[in-house]
Amino acid sequence: MVSQPIASTDQLSDPLWIALCILCFLYIFIAYWILWAKMTLTFDRKYYIGTGLVFGIIWGLSTGQVLLSFYHVWNMTEFPRWAVYLGSFACMALWQYIVHDYFWDVYVSPEHDTPKSINLKTLVSHIPNVTLCLLFLVLYENYWLFVFTQTFALIATTIFQKFPAPWAKGEFHSPMTKKGLFGIPRGAGFTRDDENDLK
Repeated sequence: MVSQPIASTDQLSDPLWIALCILCFLYIFIAYWILWAKMTLTFDRKYYIGTGLVFGIIWGLSTGQVLLSFYHVWNMTEFPRWAVYLGSFACMALWQYIVHDYFWDVYVSPEHDTPKSINLKTLVSHIPNVTLCLLFLVLYENYWLFVFTQTFALIATTIFQKFPAPWAKGEFHSPMTKKGLFGIPRGAGFTRDDENDLK
């Protein structure tokens, strides 16, 4: 990343590059800052905008670079661009699925989903995000801009799920789980049957 500019001079004068770049950020704004936010449970948790912003930036920069590393490895092969795209997409999707379902949404995040919202967010936000931003990355290789798109998305998810600050006091609804692969707990989402857990 440090060996290349955010964008080249040629790209800045290319209408297609400009249009695709705007499309990536615009879609993430709609998908995460509006739609994802509306589908998210907060259980009346207090907003911690400052820590949420800091955490979102750190989470976004680190996650963006992990996802970028999958593309970078595939990009070092002699495969055609379509194969680099598909290989990168498969690795990113598998990584996100395992990390979020079996770790992040079980041990890190407070509960913020229902079974329905998990499916909707996957179809409306997560899959289109990777599909579109990876296309931009494969076509133009703007490493920094790819990481910025993922950071922009994760800042929204941190803020709108009202991620508690480290010093926050009180009880927080822990994530609901169900058995996944090999019986390992995975995030399940909150349902009406779980309401007694809030009392």
